Amino acid sequence: MAAVNLQDTFMHKGKECPKRYILVMGPTGAGKSTFIDNAMSPGDPTPKVGHGLESQTAEIQEYTIGEIINNFEVILVDTPGFNDTENGDSLAFGQISGWLEQYPHPLPGVIYIYSIQTEKGTNSFVRSLEIFKKICGDPFSPNITLVTNKWSRPGTRTEHAREKELKDKDIFWAGLVGKHAKMRRYHYFDFNQEEFTSEDPIQWAATDGSENEASEGVGGEVSEEISEEAGETAREMARENARENAREIIKEVLRNKLKKTRFQQQVFNEGRQAGGTSACLAVVGHLAKIGADADDEEKHMKATAEELKESDPEKSAYCHEQAEHARSQKENIQKQWTILASLMDGIGSILAAIAEKYGYPLLRDGVLSLTRAAAMHLGKEDFDPST
Repeated sequence: MAAVNLQDTFMHKGKECPKRYILVMGPTGAGKSTFIDNAMSPGDPTPKVGHGLESQTAEIQEYTIGEIINNFEVILVDTPGFNDTENGDSLAFGQISGWLEQYPHPLPGVIYIYSIQTEKGTNSFVRSLEIFKKICGDPFSPNITLVTNKWSRPGTRTEHAREKELKDKDIFWAGLVGKHAKMRRYHYFDFNQEEFTSEDPIQWAATDGSENEASEGVGGEVSEEISEEAGETAREMARENARENAREIIKEVLRNKLKKTRFQQQVFNEGRQAGGTSACLAVVGHLAKIGADADDEEKHMKATAEELKESDPEKSAYCHEQAEHARSQKENIQKQWTILASLMDGIGSILAAIAEKYGYPLLRDGVLSLTRAAAMHLGKEDFDPST
């Protein structure tokens, strides 16, 4: 994890400019690193951009924009993605909480990136969104900018319907928007993608990228016959468009009143350990429930497979497959426990928090055994379920 530089000003052309850190969060594959890449000045270090369901950002990385914006030196903080196929939400939460533990100062805001191309708000997305809300807290909501990314040009009916669902449903963004979080659109462009057609930058250059007030954007027809030189010009125009649009969002964040997140309030003002924060309770509660459900499913499927072994071999084989899937889920939960424990210096406080919030029955069977296994793996002997 990048160490946080707590010096809050730096000199630019003989003038002191305050530093402003903006965290960029969201699900894996939403375009967080690409948004940061688009926002940087020419020649600035930029993040590695991925194109799959596994996060390319395993650790917090800070990227300083090479130009002063609104009289501030701006540092964009790239975070591991929530809902990662390998690490769930544990890695993202552990890294984000570790960074916030080092930074006691108020923040101008958080940018939450979400791909409008995501077909459906899954249960895992809802769980990770709950963790995000717990990290930030209600009073911090006006400092949250919810950015829908990867829009078509112009936006399709399906994309607009998804946006409306995000805005209107309580399980998604309705609560945040109701507490004055802002929703914005961003037409990112990934200049690092391997497959790149000349039509992409041309279409970018033909539009102004300013659909943030729910406008459709304006597209122009461009001849398919275009010289290589003109194509490169269009590409550079697209790059500048992407930079300008990303920075408009950043400028809006910089105008916010500085506030601490709920996580910071609980750690620095209330003296809680990270394992006892509301956000950590949300993470461990999800892990406990998913692990317990997977354990129940494995036992049920194994029993059913055994019952049907003679009468319905085909269905019995299917049940065995489902039991194996549940077992894999339990193994993934064990991995997440280990990640969370190692990032947060032990699991004793985490387990105490689970027991206090959810009760020990939720820690029985598979979840309890997985937790013990994680504790043994880490050499921790501070958890005794009998006490």
